[in-house]
Amino acid sequence: MDCKDIIKIISRDVLSDAEKILLEEHVEKCLSCSKKYLYLNNALSLLKDDIVMPPADFTQKVMSRAEPQDGTSVEQPFVPEFMTAQWFRRFVPVAVVPVILIAGIGLLWRLKTTKPMADAPKEIVITFKVAVPWAQTVSLAGDFNSWDIESTKLERQDGFWQTTISIPQGRYQYVFIIDGKTWLPDPFAKSYVNSGYGTKNSVVDTTRL
Repeated sequence: MDCKDIIKIISRDVLSDAEKILLEEHVEKCLSCSKKYLYLNNALSLLKDDIVMPPADFTQKVMSRAEPQDGTSVEQPFVPEFMTAQWFRRFVPVAVVPVILIAGIGLLWRLKTTKPMADAPKEIVITFKVAVPWAQTVSLAGDFNSWDIESTKLERQDGFWQTTISIPQGRYQYVFIIDGKTWLPDPFAKSYVNSGYGTKNSVVDTTRL
């Protein structure tokens, strides 16, 4: 019996002895179903604590006190079935359990698939610039843009080629691409590493900015 069959059993109001045995054996081995089962049991126990049921003879007692003193009978008012305590006891578990099951599975799925906001890397705004007045075009390539020499273009501003971008916090290698062919390390970089091709790559560590 797989997890889908167990979910169907959990959603039932009344279980047979055989189903109880199968359920207990499965939740002992399956951590996921065990958590769902525990969550639903807790939710149902809270509902049971909050629901106060009227006694079965509540209507009869009220009407008996309303009987006139002269002995004449009073016509019993019509009470729809859905307002009786018997109907409430029979219907509420059937209606509530599927709703709790769906809500519980949805909540567990969200908790499983949603990453905490604290895990998201912080974005850092940083300006890259280089003084190459003879260049016709300058672009920026590095770990942060998959070394795409076309995606991040620099513009001439105040005697420099420069651009400002936002990147996740981290440590990155990068270079400037001059006129689409010359790879130039950043003269303003604080550190460098070997590129593996006989040249140097600039390094920027945004965790220290």
